[in-house]
Amino acid sequence: NSKKAAELGIKRHNMLLFTGPNGTGKTAMAEALAGELGYPLIKVDAEMMFSSMGAYYCIRRVFKLAERFRNSVILFDEADKIIGRARLEDDNSLIGALNSHAEKFEAVQRAFIVLTANNEDRLGAGVADRFVTINFDYPDFAERAEFFRRKAEKKNILTEDFEINDLAKATDKKSFRDMEKLWESIVCKHFETGEPVSSEDFLQLRNEFVKEQEAEAIYG
Repeated sequence: NSKKAAELGIKRHNMLLFTGPNGTGKTAMAEALAGELGYPLIKVDAEMMFSSMGAYYCIRRVFKLAERFRNSVILFDEADKIIGRARLEDDNSLIGALNSHAEKFEAVQRAFIVLTANNEDRLGAGVADRFVTINFDYPDFAERAEFFRRKAEKKNILTEDFEINDLAKATDKKSFRDMEKLWESIVCKHFETGEPVSSEDFLQLRNEFVKEQEAEAIYG
């Protein structure tokens, strides 16, 4: 409600920074924002940034798009990996370019620009100051339990005495993406045996899940 906001003296923040670990819903939230607003979603990916046009041109292009297409959401995914700095380094020239365009854009209420980042420190203080930061974290115990409870509901994949809380305990500090992987392994076990998965079956699946997570942490 831009008119009411203007009457109350509330500034519309149209530059957003979504931060948090992989798999916690940053990209999905940008897509949901566009969907709720009924706006088209324009994605900027690494391939575009490192094309023959060059990263500087692409950063400029992002803001030009935002000025031209007022009713849209422009998603700059994993910005810290594409233009970020090392934690203790000075801001690099690409971040400087991003800050420069963002500063000019602050006074113009156009499209929404959404940056996502796993590590906001790599984007520097200037970006954090100009963008409204929304932090995404791993789901808590209750959220994880609810996730698995909904998955298991009325599907006869788990035995009646299976404790859903065991699934929530096994996925502490894990993302929804990781939880989805664990659930898929349970479903595959159910398909293989044709029987509901028991707590005893889950012990083996959990061990395999932990090993897989450790391997991903080491090798990516």
